[in-house]
Amino acid sequence: MEKSHHSNAIGIDLGTTKTTLSVWTNGHTEVILNEEEERYTPTCVCFTEEERLVGSMAQSFVGKHPWNSVPGFKRLFGAKDSDPAVQTLVATLPYKIESTPNGALEVRVDYRGTRRFSIEQIASVFLSTLKRHAESFLRAEVTCAVLSVPSTFALPHVQSLKAAAAIAGLRVLNTISEGALAGTEYAYRSFDDMNSKIVLFVNMGGGYLDVSLCNVQAGSCFVICTGGCEVGGVDIDNALAQHCIEHFSQKHRKLT
Repeated sequence: MEKSHHSNAIGIDLGTTKTTLSVWTNGHTEVILNEEEERYTPTCVCFTEEERLVGSMAQSFVGKHPWNSVPGFKRLFGAKDSDPAVQTLVATLPYKIESTPNGALEVRVDYRGTRRFSIEQIASVFLSTLKRHAESFLRAEVTCAVLSVPSTFALPHVQSLKAAAAIAGLRVLNTISEGALAGTEYAYRSFDDMNSKIVLFVNMGGGYLDVSLCNVQAGSCFVICTGGCEVGGVDIDNALAQHCIEHFSQKHRKLT
């Protein structure tokens, strides 16, 4: 039996390292599987001489072609080269970042020659693929989306994300903080609980830590306050790698 979906809006939980795509259908949220029949798609874009790869295919090329692979682009939305935090982040990236005259960032890759792409263009390649997955699942055109964002995202970051979505053919209906998203999900699952609860939600992803304090009761969630910082699993990985490098260098000075 063919699916009967009429909504053309999707939900995108865009993570630093992996992304989930979903749709509201038949009274519940359904996760849309990717081409590998997986719930999560690696948030990565890779370029070869003639192709643009996304997701698992792109992730498999990171080790072979790190300079042509762009994981973690979420942390570059709305970034300016004058920001010391951005400068520190860029120094850890395997791919080449260059600045535009207005201080925005571009990625330089070898794709049909040497080319430079804005962060929005890179992200749009990824979002376009998600859009196609959703349209294949829904058997209908998808034109709108709701996207999750870290609580630390300011207006320039959100505008950059919306610009990427627009290039991909998606109109952003709304954005929701990742902490509030967790609270909303919890409230939905606790629909029959009439007791009012104050709940602290902690969401640590690949690139951000989000904390939200919410009042949850009978399926509703009121966000009291949110906060967070740009620290995630990727930073822990980098710190561990740097520690190992320094330890090895001290122990084997003759080799280094």
